[in-house]
Amino acid sequence: MVRRAQLRDVPLFATLPPVEIDVLAATVQSSVHPPGAILCREGEPGNELYVVLAGDVEIVKALGTSQERVLGVCGAGEFLGEMSLISPQAQRSASIRVRNKAEIVELTKAD
Repeated sequence: MVRRAQLRDVPLFATLPPVEIDVLAATVQSSVHPPGAILCREGEPGNELYVVLAGDVEIVKALGTSQERVLGVCGAGEFLGEMSLISPQAQRSASIRVRNKAEIVELTKAD
C-alpha cells in the first residue's frame, strides 16, 4: 500500500480531501524499477498515468535508435502519461525509461 503522505506530496493530488487520499492510498500499488527499465514505449497505446514517488525517469524520443534524445527528466512528486487517460485513442508520444532506481505508481483509467 502506498503511504498517504507520499500521495499528498504529489501536486496532482495535493488538494484532494483526506478521505479521497485514503481511498487512493489503499487502492494503488507502487513498484520499484531498476535503472534502464522501460515503463512504456513511444507509439504504444496508453492506459496509465505514472506518478514518480522516488528516483528519476527520462522521457525519450526515438528510443534505441541513432536519433534517440532525452526530452526531459521527472523526479519525485511528478507525473507523466496523463494524455493517455484523456484521449480515447491516445498513443504514447514518447518512451519512459528509468534513470535512477525509481518507485512508481501506475493509475489506469479504471482507477
